[in-house]
Amino acid sequence: MDKPALFLTLALVAFAAGCESSPDQIRHDTTAATYTAVKNTKLAAQDVNAGIQATVHRVSSPIRGPQGHPVDLNRGNKLNLMTLPGVNSDLATRIMVNRPYALPNDLLTRNIVSPQEFDRIAPRIITVN
Repeated sequence: MDKPALFLTLALVAFAAGCESSPDQIRHDTTAATYTAVKNTKLAAQDVNAGIQATVHRVSSPIRGPQGHPVDLNRGNKLNLMTLPGVNSDLATRIMVNRPYALPNDLLTRNIVSPQEFDRIAPRIITVN
């Protein structure tokens, strides 16, 4: 629950308390409003955490190199690129020096890799601009 909504809730409770409510009723209403505010805050925090986790996964996946994760030709570091089949230190450096890439097949059109090398790495590379 955001601050204005919490303030409005507490103001309404205070206003209702001024309308001939007993102290027990005021305590009950205040407890209920506080419980609702805490519950809504926890739900909002869970949503924010889920959004952060989704963003971290989306951003980190393209540049990581383990099996099953593509390597971004534009953002992957030398070690990421060297996880690709047949890519050694020299080829990784050559790929990095010739950035940026619009498409993965730019590696072929710029003669950075041979067609055979490209066929080996093509399933595991992407370009994010």
